[in-house]
Amino acid sequence: MSLEQRVKELELKRAATIVLSAVGIAVIVIALLIANYPLTAPAVWLPAALVLILAFVFPVPFRNLLGAPEPMSQIPPTPNNVSLTAAPRTIRWLHISDAHIGNRRGASHWWRTRADFTRSVEQMVQRLGAPDLILLTGDLTNRGLRSEFDQLDDLLTQLRGLLSTGGVAPLVVPVPGNHDLQRPSSPDDYQLLRRMQRGRDDPEVRALLDAMWEQEPADTSLLSPMFAEYEAWLERSVLPEYRARADVQFRRSPFPGELWVEFRPKGRFSLGLACLNSAWTHHESGDLKGALHVCVEQLDRALAKPGDDPIAALHTVDRRFVLMHHPPSWLHEKARVSFLQEIFRPDYFDMCLFGHMHKGRANARAVDGGQTRYFSQASSLFGLEHFGTAREERVMGYEWGELTADGEVRVWSLVRQAGNNDVPTFIRDPARMPYEGPLIVRPAGG
Repeated sequence: MSLEQRVKELELKRAATIVLSAVGIAVIVIALLIANYPLTAPAVWLPAALVLILAFVFPVPFRNLLGAPEPMSQIPPTPNNVSLTAAPRTIRWLHISDAHIGNRRGASHWWRTRADFTRSVEQMVQRLGAPDLILLTGDLTNRGLRSEFDQLDDLLTQLRGLLSTGGVAPLVVPVPGNHDLQRPSSPDDYQLLRRMQRGRDDPEVRALLDAMWEQEPADTSLLSPMFAEYEAWLERSVLPEYRARADVQFRRSPFPGELWVEFRPKGRFSLGLACLNSAWTHHESGDLKGALHVCVEQLDRALAKPGDDPIAALHTVDRRFVLMHHPPSWLHEKARVSFLQEIFRPDYFDMCLFGHMHKGRANARAVDGGQTRYFSQASSLFGLEHFGTAREERVMGYEWGELTADGEVRVWSLVRQAGNNDVPTFIRDPARMPYEGPLIVRPAGG
C-alpha cells in the first residue's frame, strides 16, 4: 500500500471514530431525555468533551467531514526519495517550458525566480524522489543565441547535479520553440512559409514539400539556418549522453530540431518520446494562432528512414508521448485535422505535452465515443507578458509528472506566488490543485 493510501486510510479511521462517538453521545442524550435525567450531569458532558478533544487533536479528518480542503501543513512529510505512489514501475519527469533564458527585460526577476525554482526542485525531490527525465517543451531561450544556450546549459548542469541518483542524472529531452530559432533579418525571404496552408495547390509550396519529404537526403536548407544554434546545442549538450547511455536509443530526424527517443530503464517499462518541431512556421512575431503546421512526415522521419515502416517503430516501446512547443489549437485547420488523424492518435500515443501558453492546464478529448486523447500544458518557468506596462503579467511555474506501467499519468503543478511575509515561493497551483496530491490527468488504461 502506498504512503498516500495509508494516510487516507488512517484519516478515514479517525473520522469514523469521531462519527461513531457522536452517534453514541446522541443515543445516550436521547435516552437520558426520555428518562428525564439532568443533562448537566457528568455522564452527559464527559462524552461530549471527549468528542471535542478528538476534534481538536485530529482536525484534518474532522474538517474533511465538512468537505473542507486539507492545508499542506497537515500532510505528513514523505521520507526522502520515496514517491507518494511508492510504485517501483513508474517513470517520473520534471517538465519545464518557456524559460526564455537571456530575456533582458526583467533579468533581475529571472535570477530570483531561478533561485526559488531550484529550491523548490530540491524540496520536491525530497517528497517525490528524483525524476528520470527533464522534458523541455520549447522557448528555452529568448532569441536562440549561443550565449543563451550556454546559460541554459548552466541551469541544466545545476539541476542535473541536484537530481542525480547513483551517479545517473536525469535525461534531457527537448523540443524547440519559436524563441529558440533565430528569426531571419528579412522575413520576406521566408514568405513561402506563410503560404503553407495552400498545400500542394501552390507550386512553390509543393516544391518545398517535395524537397523536404520526397527526396533523399531531405533538403531542409530553407529552415536549417533558423535552427542552426539549436541544432548545435543538441549536438554539443544533449546527444552525447544519448550515445553513452545503455538505457537510451534515439533517432535524429533530418528535419531541424526533431528526435525520436526511447527510454528503456532496467526493470521497468519503456517510454518513447516523439519530439516534434511546431515552431518552423512561427519564424516571425505576431499572433499566429491557427496558422502553424506540423506534418505527418515530420513524425515519420523522426521514427524511421524513408522506406521503413514508421508505425512499426512506435510499437517497439510500451508507452509513448508527443512533445512539441505549441498546443494543437495553434495549428492551421487542415494541419490540426491531420495532427489528430495521422499523428496524435490514441492508438499511437498516450499523451501530448507542450507549453507556449504560459499557464498550466490539462484536458482530455474524445470524439463520437471514441478513445480519449490526453493533453498536458505546462506553465512558463519565466513568463513576463507585457513587461513594464500596466498589463504586465508574471506567470512562473513548472510541473512534475509520473507515468505508471498501466498508463496512468499524475501531475504536480507548481506556481510562484507571494507566500508568508510576501516572499515569493513555488507552491502547488491553487487553481488546478485545491487539494493535496497529484492531478490524475490520464487514468490507468485510458
